[in-house]
Amino acid sequence: MKSILFSIAFVGCISIGFAQSISLDPNSLQLPRVAANPACAVADKGKLIYNTTQNKVLFCNGSAWVDPSTAAAPSNWVNSGNNAVLLNGRVGIGTEAPTTTLDINGNLRVRGNFPVKGSTLVSIDNNGTLNWQKPYAFRAEGLEGEANMTVGANQTVQLMFTYPDYNIGQMYSVNSGKFTAPVRGIYHIETHVASYKKTQGPNSGYAPYVSLVRKRIGDPVNRTIQYTKFGIYTEDGSDIFGPTVHHTISGDFMLEVGDVLWIDLNAEIVAQLIDGGKNQISFSGRLVMQIF
Repeated sequence: MKSILFSIAFVGCISIGFAQSISLDPNSLQLPRVAANPACAVADKGKLIYNTTQNKVLFCNGSAWVDPSTAAAPSNWVNSGNNAVLLNGRVGIGTEAPTTTLDINGNLRVRGNFPVKGSTLVSIDNNGTLNWQKPYAFRAEGLEGEANMTVGANQTVQLMFTYPDYNIGQMYSVNSGKFTAPVRGIYHIETHVASYKKTQGPNSGYAPYVSLVRKRIGDPVNRTIQYTKFGIYTEDGSDIFGPTVHHTISGDFMLEVGDVLWIDLNAEIVAQLIDGGKNQISFSGRLVMQIF
């Protein structure tokens, strides 16, 4: 009997202030069901309703009906539409004592812009907007079969570096011996070539030209952007440089998307023998900084 009286008294208490009463079932509590929210004043703070139009349970916070599933506990955060703003203070993730504006103790995952392993976050504007810069690098060594190659007098050939040591981003083509710039930026490019004179005699002291050549979209002329040449000769053709001449090109170059680079060799007035060994001839490059 006491239990029944208590239930009646409880239902009577919690149904005051609503046109509908609250039903207390053995396994549930049925809230007042309304199509439109009633008034929510300070005196109504803490009341619960079920809004049949919104299909939600709402509670009165003293000034408005709030969805408890999205209501946040009191904090310094300000919710504005889809944004959550912390006007001052610090945010700590994995730490209770953040020392900077954002302090993360643990791993951080940043998605977007399709990053790959080895990508670097870089600023793409003056406002600190970050974007992923993908890694691009290659190195190819040796001529086919590591065989030496003869280049006739006054003949120009493209050197085909056959054995990739690495090709991150797959922008160097073994079939063409050329590198294509995937993005606009500054690239560091190097090549090393070893050559030997085929003859010994008057005016045979010249070594070949080794050129880094660039083809740019819209430019009808292939440009030599850097070259090496040993232009000293002796009347008797003696080996001023020794039996082998080592040519090196190394520098930073601004490239546009689609620029194609390769290495040409001109034998000049004397036939040349090019060493095809992996440890004697190479072509390499890497993206230093992407320009957005």
